[in-house]
Amino acid sequence: MKASLELLGYTCRATKSLPIGFDLFHDLRRLKMKPIEVVFDIGANVGHTAAAFTRAYPRARVYCFEPGPATFHTLLQNAGGKVKAFQLAVGSAVGTAVLYAEKDSYLNSLVPELNTARSGASPASISVTTVDRFCEEHGIDRIDLLKTDTEGYELEVLKGAAKLLKERRVGAIYVECALTKSPRHVDVRVLIEYLGEYGYHLHALYEQSVFENRFFCNALFIANNP
Repeated sequence: MKASLELLGYTCRATKSLPIGFDLFHDLRRLKMKPIEVVFDIGANVGHTAAAFTRAYPRARVYCFEPGPATFHTLLQNAGGKVKAFQLAVGSAVGTAVLYAEKDSYLNSLVPELNTARSGASPASISVTTVDRFCEEHGIDRIDLLKTDTEGYELEVLKGAAKLLKERRVGAIYVECALTKSPRHVDVRVLIEYLGEYGYHLHALYEQSVFENRFFCNALFIANNP
């Protein structure tokens, strides 16, 4: 049977033997953390990751944040009422900003050198909140899983969650980052240092990819005593 699968280009192995970093949801189950009841999807784009969250945690409240007007409209269509969607950017301070956004593009970013006028991008005035402020306004006491994929703006997102991080009210953090210098991704070493100050450590790396000699991935951080 094994030889047949290999000839077909497949590998079969027991789920319990999967290596760390292969499947996020399996790893979170193995960590035996508190039940995943509140999920933040920051930089939700058109909702593909949110759909994965709702499948994995059908009873969880999934909050999606997407600032681009056209992309947010697509998110609403795809979500179909399964998530709580907000047309907001998330950063380190509450305010407003101008976002040059391409419709449904995962490359939209508030990083200054990336947020520029370009072909296909339309300027939009957007509202910016912080994780701490949003939770205070919506009566959210704890985030069990915080995902942020904001094309280089991830550190600003986490700075805006300082109060929750300090009080260990975020169970796990899933964040896009880089292992090589890139304007589009925060260096994983910067995240290790910043989150380490709040008692979080790097647990695993996922979906490692290379594009134009830039090595990037998603990293899972968990509280030392979640």
